Amino acid sequence: MYYRKKTTYPGRWLVKLLEAGLVFGIIFLTVTALQRAFTPKTVEYPVVVVSRTVQPIEVVRVEPQRVEPEVAPQYSDFDYFVMGYNHQTAEEYYEAIVDYTRALEMNPDLSSAWLNRGVAYEQLNNDYRAMQDYNSFLNRDGMAVITYSGIITGARLNLEMAENRVYELNFYARAGETLDISALAYDGDIVDPIFLVVDADGNPAVANDDNLRQDGSLISMDSQITDFEVLQTGLYTLRVSHAGGGSVGTIQVNLVINR
Repeated sequence: MYYRKKTTYPGRWLVKLLEAGLVFGIIFLTVTALQRAFTPKTVEYPVVVVSRTVQPIEVVRVEPQRVEPEVAPQYSDFDYFVMGYNHQTAEEYYEAIVDYTRALEMNPDLSSAWLNRGVAYEQLNNDYRAMQDYNSFLNRDGMAVITYSGIITGARLNLEMAENRVYELNFYARAGETLDISALAYDGDIVDPIFLVVDADGNPAVANDDNLRQDGSLISMDSQITDFEVLQTGLYTLRVSHAGGGSVGTIQVNLVINR
């Protein structure tokens, strides 16, 4: 027998409600599980709070001290001369020249400083500076000048030297000629010769004090030049005197003009 089945029954709505709740619960748990799986975990570290006690710093006020400026030592012209001499004997020729120059700036009449600075220049092979200083030394005040009259074309003379004495010998030379000049202590006398040649205007041409080695060390106190070429024709004067090594005795002077 055919019959139609009932589609409704008592309590059906309650069953539907339970089914819907069950489905919703399943969906909620699934979503929650997925969120936990894909959400990065945050690690929380404990925070430690340290309490410090700051000690107060005591400020001490220091009064500035007055510093007196250094006062440079005061040296006299003679002090600088002695320092220059000490440098020179130690073969420190540049330092000696500096000290002699300071002495002369303070006292241009300190003739021994002119002489010694000229020697220091000569020891450095600076003949131009040397003869400038020798010229100042030989032209100092108080010199007794003995002039030989006439023109000497060549000479071998014995000159008696004394303190603060200078001899002047005139000669004529032509450009291109050469000079050989020597001033030698005669027979072991304690005399230190020095000579200077000046032109007609008084300008130094050549000079020499001591016979030196190439390094500036002393061979003898005799003075000598050889093969000095005359650059200008005219009248010249040979000045011969003594330096600091001795002033009393006989000097043998030789002048040769090579034509």
